Amino acid sequence: LFSASVTKEQVEHRHRMFGSVPGHLFEDQDGVAAQLQQQETDLAVMSSDMTLRIVNNTAELNNNSENCPRSSIMGITSDPKNFARQEAIYISDHVAEIVAEKHMKDIWNEISAAENSPSQGLIFEAYLRSLLRKKARKFRTRNACGKSSRDYKKLWDEELGGCIDIERTDNMIGSCKAGRERVIYYSYNESVPLVDFLYKVG
Repeated sequence: LFSASVTKEQVEHRHRMFGSVPGHLFEDQDGVAAQLQQQETDLAVMSSDMTLRIVNNTAELNNNSENCPRSSIMGITSDPKNFARQEAIYISDHVAEIVAEKHMKDIWNEISAAENSPSQGLIFEAYLRSLLRKKARKFRTRNACGKSSRDYKKLWDEELGGCIDIERTDNMIGSCKAGRERVIYYSYNESVPLVDFLYKVG
């Protein structure tokens, strides 16, 4: 059942969880709960091999096979430069974060070597977000400045972590300024230069 009372904030949250599937974006609460349960079940049996097949664009979508990713995890899109070429992608940012946290240590080398994969950058960014959701740890840090700047080579250890939530927004900077602390804000606007996401602390 579709709900006519779904808010913009709910749609944005569901898009982060389920991707661009219209049925899941506008379902009633019972439908959302059922989809979340199905997604958790499918993620629990997701293997490193399935993860690599999605990144390498060799995975087949099959809800009836234990050896293939399910539709709650994987989607199919078209290469914007060649619509005849289909590409395997993670269905949502939330799924990519769970998969990255679970399997990144096993598949890092293979993902680094992947060529022309739409999921390569997605899963790397998802892995960084998953790290920030864990307890505080030190990250090697440098200023966001050009290589010609004398400050570029200055490195220090910054303690980050303990993120309480992740929000996907069309106004990353504005949402970060007005929003809560210890929240990651990132944009679904691919034209935003340089910055993949902002983490508000202090």
